[in-house]
Amino acid sequence: MRIAIVTYNLKWVGGGQRLTYELAQEIVKRGHSLVIYVPDAEYSEIAYPDLQKGLSIRTVPVPKGYLWSPQSKLLAMRLVYKVIKERWLNSTGKRMAQALLADGDNFDIINVHDFAYKVAYYYKKRGGKAKVVGQGNDPAYHYLPHPESYIYDRLSYYFNKLKDYPERKFFRALDATAVLDVYGKEWYETRGVPRAEVVHHGTDFNAFYAPVKDVSEKFKQKKVQLMGLGILNPYRGYASLIETVRILREWGYDATAKIVCRDYWKRPLWRENLLSRIREGHLEQYVSINFDGVSDAELKKLYAESDIFSYLLYLPAPRNGFGFSSSIPEAAASGIPAMTWTTTTSLEAFKDGESIIAAEPLHAEQLAAKVKELVDNPEKYRAMAFAAQKLVQEELNWQKFTEGIVRLFSETQNTR
Repeated sequence: MRIAIVTYNLKWVGGGQRLTYELAQEIVKRGHSLVIYVPDAEYSEIAYPDLQKGLSIRTVPVPKGYLWSPQSKLLAMRLVYKVIKERWLNSTGKRMAQALLADGDNFDIINVHDFAYKVAYYYKKRGGKAKVVGQGNDPAYHYLPHPESYIYDRLSYYFNKLKDYPERKFFRALDATAVLDVYGKEWYETRGVPRAEVVHHGTDFNAFYAPVKDVSEKFKQKKVQLMGLGILNPYRGYASLIETVRILREWGYDATAKIVCRDYWKRPLWRENLLSRIREGHLEQYVSINFDGVSDAELKKLYAESDIFSYLLYLPAPRNGFGFSSSIPEAAASGIPAMTWTTTTSLEAFKDGESIIAAEPLHAEQLAAKVKELVDNPEKYRAMAFAAQKLVQEELNWQKFTEGIVRLFSETQNTR
């Protein structure tokens, strides 16, 4: 097949970017031809340079990059931000569609990732012939409560409700979409996508593999190191991780944590919120935070020295949870189990008590109790780590992921 991937963010080091490159590499290995289309302002040569090797990447000129978050707390400016964001998504959708057509429109499948879903409509409107399949790693938009401003909260609520109506034409232009979890499947099908297929996230098992550790001596001393990872934002759950360490130490366990949360948007208030929690808990010696990010080599070293990975990202109701994690499988391949909330859709693959530990959202005391149970029972810890590692090796690798995606491409191509 001749395949084009259209994505709007290859500028960061993150799960979505790794997924794009890993998928592209696996597709090429299978003998298909592939070109990645990305806005020039949203591409970086230094984000995953090794994964870019051998790939054909076409940067499409755009006047400016995407605004990934509001630049001001002022109500008027936040409303302006929403308008600017929507205009950018529409204008860039048109530019990407035009680039596909200008290059000859000789693809069998166009694979639009996340925010690039609008490309399908503009491409077909201009006479494009290829089938268009989405990659919905998470819902393209949703309402989030804003308790700091009642007016903005209500405006945001109705904005997202009303947005469903004009957006339906864009979703209906998709021939199918791949999603990472059942929540995503229901979200896209509700908005008119004719077929949404769940294909769970993969990872490069061999790149992250490390043997499961013998922690019996360490745990006998009640020592345990927790780990957090992910770009800094208010929903990452790092406050709960810090609180888990505080509770464990209160119970007499020598708990520590290392958190890597790159401050991509340069938000001093977000940083200070975490640092103040560490000070308030007198945990300066036990919890460290890296706001600059780490290299892949440094990340593997951090997995190696940690005992439990934490994925505590949580969006409040009506979302009440978050999607399938890319980092939990990485940690599992590295030989360490993870802890998360019961509302995380990674539990579609990982089983609480068998290959992961899960607690009710925002209940750090439940997390602490489950970590304590593993520290008190090193063999249970090892059994969980082995189970998680086996699951990733057999089911959650890039080969399995790509098989599912390519099968969806092929079946979509053959439909009228």
